Amino acid sequence: MIKRLLSTKLAAFLKLFPVVAVVGPRQAGKTTFVKNELRQWRYFDLEKPSDYNKLRPDVEYFFQEYGKHCIVDEVQEIPAIFSYLRSFIDSNRRKKGQIVLLGSVNPLLLKEISESLTGRIGLIELSTLTYSEIHNNVKMNLEDFWLNPSSAVGRQISSSINHCDFEKSELSSEASFCRCKFSSVNLIN
Repeated sequence: MIKRLLSTKLAAFLKLFPVVAVVGPRQAGKTTFVKNELRQWRYFDLEKPSDYNKLRPDVEYFFQEYGKHCIVDEVQEIPAIFSYLRSFIDSNRRKKGQIVLLGSVNPLLLKEISESLTGRIGLIELSTLTYSEIHNNVKMNLEDFWLNPSSAVGRQISSSINHCDFEKSELSSEASFCRCKFSSVNLIN
């Protein structure tokens, strides 16, 4: 397992804020990172129907019941979560490091966080693996990092292609094409 450079930041933020949000592009390793750092915490994935059904009917009850040392993944699935979370945090603002939220970077998610949880949340942006993270764990030179298809970059490009969203666009009445939308990746510090 590759140790992420943000491990120290996560530990520090959990001592400063009641809630920490880890956001980043799809397939960047947010879930793996947080689950490895916080192994004893409860984990809920809102893309999993059983976890979604625990939270969706009564968000307030969910946080009262599970709100201590709780990881909630894919928080963008329930935008109303942020107003309930604000109330939960304000009921005992002195408790730090209670909840970690995970989500893909998207403007609506960041807007909800900034509007509802300002001053109550630490925000960590996680990118894909950087050269420094890989080099610190696996001694690899820069050429191999970029040019080897089994390297981190090769796997990231392959993952991006396999998980991209295809958008059909009309060029004319006779032809159409699919365009793959990629999010940019930050691989070098």
